[in-house]
Order: sequence, then C-alpha cells, then structure tokens
Amino acid sequence: MKGDEGCCRQFSCFRIDVGHVCIDPLFYSLDSIIEEDDLNRGCVDYLIMILSIPYQAFEVDNIHITPFQMDRFGKPIARLSYKDQSIDFQDVSILSPPLTVLDYHPESSRLRVDLSDHHMFQVKINTLHEYLISTIYVHQQSFLNQKYRSYDFVKRLFYFLLDGSILSLFIYPAVQVKKQNGTTCTISDLKKGDVIRCVIRIQGISQIVNKGVLRLRLHHSVPSTWLISSQ
Repeated sequence: MKGDEGCCRQFSCFRIDVGHVCIDPLFYSLDSIIEEDDLNRGCVDYLIMILSIPYQAFEVDNIHITPFQMDRFGKPIARLSYKDQSIDFQDVSILSPPLTVLDYHPESSRLRVDLSDHHMFQVKINTLHEYLISTIYVHQQSFLNQKYRSYDFVKRLFYFLLDGSILSLFIYPAVQVKKQNGTTCTISDLKKGDVIRCVIRIQGISQIVNKGVLRLRLHHSVPSTWLISSQ
C-alpha cells in the first residue's frame, strides 16, 4: 500500500498490508486498521481501535455463519465470521462511510442514519441480509429445527437494520463519540444533519422469542464512532 508518508511521519508509525486491512502497530496491541483513502485524507480522524474491514473492501462472500449455540449469557446466537485468503476475523466489523444522522431516540437507543449518498454500502448491507435469509432458509433444519418453511417465512423472521436507505444502529445514549478536536460528546448529543463515521461490529444472529413467536435480529455493536462534521 502506498500511504501518505507525511501521515506516517506525524504518527511515527509503520504499516503492514494484510489483505484488505492496514495494520498500524503503534496504536493498539491488536493493531489499528485504516484504509488507504483515509491515509490520503489524513489518518488522525479515522484511526480505529479494532480490526475492521473498510466498507469498500467488504465482501459478503467472505462471511461464514455457524448454527445457533448458547452464548455466555445463555442466549442462542448464530455467530458470523469473516475470512479471506489473508484474514480470519471472529466477527464482521465494518468501517462505514460518512453517514448523515437523521435522529436518535434514547428511549430505544436507536440511531438512524441516511445511506442515500452511499449506494454501494447500501447494496452491500442488503446483500448481507439476503445472504443470511438464504443460508437459514436452505439450512433451516440445522438453524431452526424446522422443515419445508418458505423463503418468505424465513425472511419475515428477521428484524433488519436497513429500511430503504435508512440504517438503524442501536447504541446506548452515554456511548462516547470522538470529535476532530480531540474532545468527545455522547451519542445522545448528536443532532440531525451531523455526519459521523463508525465501526459496525456484527457478532451474529440472535433469537428473540416474544409471546411464543420467534424473531431473528443482527446482534451488533458500535465500538467506535467519530463526529466528522456537525450542524
């Protein structure tokens, strides 16, 4: 990778290419990942503290899913992993493009962001949804202990993160957001029109049973968030 040499001098770091990620040993014992475009724009705003895949390099074909198993809290989860020729991640962590905030609802911890300006990212999230539906449909005996259920039945089991061009992420109100000037705010401080960038970490598919009705959702977290511009 040909990065911005000035950026490297500024942080006294070196970089190692590993497939579609860039490891920077200076910032974290498990390494920090930044994409080449970010290096060219100035890497200080986009350094992240978790292994992740830049959204441009993210490929749904590299995702693997295991049957449901109990997690340490006794809840069933079908775990996702991400593997290609160079990397082997035990979850699916994606570095998002800049996302425009629509609103945040602290009572439900729901942050809604607009993907209208990022069609490729929107398509990839939709493709991920379709892949998960198809996999569980084809292997429904292993995943759901059911047979002969239709594709539409399996699809209706899912709560999806994406509705049209609107992506919903669930983040607790007190979670910290890093600002460009080195200070922080909280997720609940975000306003409509603010532009953020974040790491979306998808651990797997979890089961929700409410009044005897089974539903499925993407079990995810947002371990890092940056405020790029504010209103």
